Amino acid sequence: MPPARLVGVALVAALAVTGCSGGGDSAAKKKKDETEASSAEFTHAAVRLSVSKAELVSPHKALGPLEQSTTEDVVAVVQQLLLVTSARPLVEGKAGSDRAELFTKDAAAHAAGKDRPVFFDDALPRFGTLTPVASRVTLTGLASTQDGSTALVIARFLWDVTSKTHPTDRVTRDGELSLIKSGGGWRIGAYVITATRTIDGDTTTTTASTTTTAKGSK
Repeated sequence: MPPARLVGVALVAALAVTGCSGGGDSAAKKKKDETEASSAEFTHAAVRLSVSKAELVSPHKALGPLEQSTTEDVVAVVQQLLLVTSARPLVEGKAGSDRAELFTKDAAAHAAGKDRPVFFDDALPRFGTLTPVASRVTLTGLASTQDGSTALVIARFLWDVTSKTHPTDRVTRDGELSLIKSGGGWRIGAYVITATRTIDGDTTTTTASTTTTAKGSK
């Protein structure tokens, strides 16, 4: 075969190998990206509560719906509370540090002090992926007698999850939060929280309130 033709054949072969190699690298990178995305879904906690009802009780008018902006703001506070105290410890093994802004000063001291074992699930073994059994909240707003604006919101929630890896491990939280406007946003000023935890077949129930000392039972 003439030298010129040999050079042409070699060049074509080289290009073909390069093209195949590049495609393999691209496929490998895509697979790696998909794996990382999949892992992220299993290692990052999230909380989403459905709103069963949102009402406003007012001395100025008949019972009606709570304004949308207040509903969204209060639900965001409750979801963040459950995220940093329960979902994140169960999924990621660590409690969130951005919790103080969710409470008034006095309530924050209670929650971070004597009531901490009730609020936080960071002493439990990691659940990994959470399977929600129930995740909902009911809101009742109380309007001011002066101008009719919403002065207080009572949020009653139920957060009930199991471990996908160990389905018999379960955490159930139900509570009532009283939120007031403070520091430019809605903050938890008072609470009654009950946490029921079942780990390896052993169930404990503890209760905390801003007006009483935390109590527990087995």
